[in-house]
Amino acid sequence: MKSPLSVGLLVVALLASLPGAAIGAATGTAASDDNLDRQLAQLEPLAFHPNLLPIILANADMIGLSEAQVAGLRAWRNRYARPMIAAMKQVARARIDFQTAALAPTTSAEDLRAYQDRIFDLQRIVLNYKLTCRENILRTFTRENWENLYLVLADQGNEIPLPAYGEVIASLPTAGRRPPTPGR
Repeated sequence: MKSPLSVGLLVVALLASLPGAAIGAATGTAASDDNLDRQLAQLEPLAFHPNLLPIILANADMIGLSEAQVAGLRAWRNRYARPMIAAMKQVARARIDFQTAALAPTTSAEDLRAYQDRIFDLQRIVLNYKLTCRENILRTFTRENWENLYLVLADQGNEIPLPAYGEVIASLPTAGRRPPTPGR
């Protein structure tokens, strides 16, 4: 378990490294895709849900994705990645604010609860973005894509058991249902 100080220092280092990458991300080039992926990787220690989309897009050929599948996944990224990263940065800043307030002798327990509630709200926003991405992946992938993704993850040292594909398909929303709205 990392100490609050080491987490705070990690957050400060991450935030300091991100503004330059955000400028490059605004250009809309392949390099900006790398910048978005880099920002997500830097913020990953603060997240509970994994950021699979950068791994999937980087390994689209190995996973066996068609051009249409890749286009659908990139469309999600183009629409939601920047606001999701902004929300993740807000979580990081809120954690720093909490740690600063916790060290101030004049901060009440009720104030700290309010700080923590704000962090939970921001984390819920990030989770909603990630869940829309997850649902997009679930709707896009075939059984073969899933098997290949798990091979890629295992090759990268992430041993994750492959769920039963029928359970995954049965859990998908019906065709007309919209995914949760990010940011709510």
